[in-house]
Amino acid sequence: MKNLCSALASLAIAAGSASSEPIYSNLADSTGGFNITNFDNWILADDMVVAGGGELQDITFTVLYSGGGFGGPGSINIGAEVSLYLDDGDGVPQLPDGSDTLLWSGSFDPVSVSLNQVVVPTLEITPGIQVSAGDRIWLAIRYQTDATSFVNFGTELFDDFTVGSSDGNIYRIDLDNNNDVEPFPVGGSGMGAILTVVEECPADLNGDGVVDADDFFLFLQWFAAGDLRADMNGDGVLDADDFFEYLALFAQGCD
Repeated sequence: MKNLCSALASLAIAAGSASSEPIYSNLADSTGGFNITNFDNWILADDMVVAGGGELQDITFTVLYSGGGFGGPGSINIGAEVSLYLDDGDGVPQLPDGSDTLLWSGSFDPVSVSLNQVVVPTLEITPGIQVSAGDRIWLAIRYQTDATSFVNFGTELFDDFTVGSSDGNIYRIDLDNNNDVEPFPVGGSGMGAILTVVEECPADLNGDGVVDADDFFLFLQWFAAGDLRADMNGDGVLDADDFFEYLALFAQGCD
C-alpha cells in the first residue's frame, strides 16, 4: 500500500494541474476611452474566440476614470453588469434578447473611483460552463455611473494598444432604440478584458484542477461500487478496459 501511494504521488507530480487559456478582448491603452453618462442605456459588446476549449473560470477587466480632460467630478461611483453570450454563428451580437445564448451573467457593485484611479475587478464565473474550440463568446458590459464620466478600458492590463481575438470591432447596443447595434473599429478604444478558460482534463475526477491520488482513489471507489462514472471508454460496461483507460489518462495528467 505504501508503495502504491508513493507511485501515485509521483504520477501526481508528473500530471500537474489543469492549464488555462487567456482570451483577450480588444484592449486599449489609457489614451482611448468612452464618454459614459448616468443616462446612457447601452451595452458595449466584443467577441472573444476560444482556442482550446474547456471550462469558463473568471473574467478580469479594467476601467480608468480619466475625466477625458473635460474637468469631470473629482470622483464617481461606477459599477457594471457583465454577461457572456454564445454567438449563434452569424458573428454579430444578437443580445440581450436575440438569438445568442446567454452563458453567464454577473456584476460588481458601484464603487467610488477618484479621478485617474484604475479599478480592476475580477468576477468568478459559475462552475461547470463549458465552451468548445472555435466558439465565439460575446462579452457584454453595461456600465453604470452616477455622473457624466470619461472612462478608459484596458489600462494596466497591457501597456500598448492590443487587438485581441475578435473581429476588430466593438459594438454599442442601444437599449432605448430597439437594441440598435453600432460597430466601432478599434483604434484607440477597447474593452480591456481577459477571459480565462481552464482546459478540459478528464483525469481530474473531483474537479479541483489537480490530478492526484484523490482522483485515483475516487475512480477506484466508483469502479468498486459499479458506478458508471468509472466507465472511461463509454461502452456501458465496467471492466479492466476502463481501469487501464483511466490509468493512461491519470499518467497523462493535464497537458
